[in-house]
Amino acid sequence: MPSPRTAPLAFLALLLGGILLLLRAWQPLGVLIGITADDMFYYLEIARNIGEGNGPTFDGSTPTNGWHPLWMGILVLLQAIVGDAAALVHVALSVLVLAHLATGVALWRVAGAVGGSIAGLAAMACWIFLPAAGQITLSGVEAPLATAALAWCLVLQTDGKTEKGAFRLGLCMGLACLARTDSALICTVIFCAVYLPFLREQSFVKAAWKLPARCVGAGAILLLPWLFWNLMAFGRISQDSARALYFKTHTPGSGSGLWD
Repeated sequence: MPSPRTAPLAFLALLLGGILLLLRAWQPLGVLIGITADDMFYYLEIARNIGEGNGPTFDGSTPTNGWHPLWMGILVLLQAIVGDAAALVHVALSVLVLAHLATGVALWRVAGAVGGSIAGLAAMACWIFLPAAGQITLSGVEAPLATAALAWCLVLQTDGKTEKGAFRLGLCMGLACLARTDSALICTVIFCAVYLPFLREQSFVKAAWKLPARCVGAGAILLLPWLFWNLMAFGRISQDSARALYFKTHTPGSGSGLWD
């Protein structure tokens, strides 16, 4: 852990960085159109259809799984709370700003534990005020959630050799994979870094296998419903971007485009 004496400076960095990003997140929609990615509005349209009872569809009729469930779930919840379409964009971007700041806190803790308080503050500041990171945050897609979850996996891995720590690490990895499916690759690396040396050291202790099993089990609690739904709805667990567009444009008599 970094020194508590640097906590006020870390808080000021978080506050300033958060204010700067929120000021941009609450600009008029006409300005945000040049900042946010098209994918954000694909997400919002599918979230609207889910909220209206049309299921996970973009065109209102063809199911699609070309989205990541954590961000979609948040958008569906926000839509039910906010209601107004314009306000929903601002609130959704604000949630991503919070995820961006959460990554900064994780980096402060990880770098501070390795290199000391100054290193922790430098890592946090570099991340929070990095223009490229801010641009991705305001694009309105799932990346900030995945980054925050993976960063906190690095924090939690230091305690992964205890029963509670293994469970928390597994849950965080599960959230990272729900935020972005390809986070599974990084989670696998973290898992191996934590548990392979531990299992080598404890090769004759059968109880040692309980910790990695607990970690995997915690992640599975979150991931299995998503994977099972994909398998039942689409016959496989992989995601297909623009699946609705493909079926709409390749079905005889459906017209030549999505909006026909």
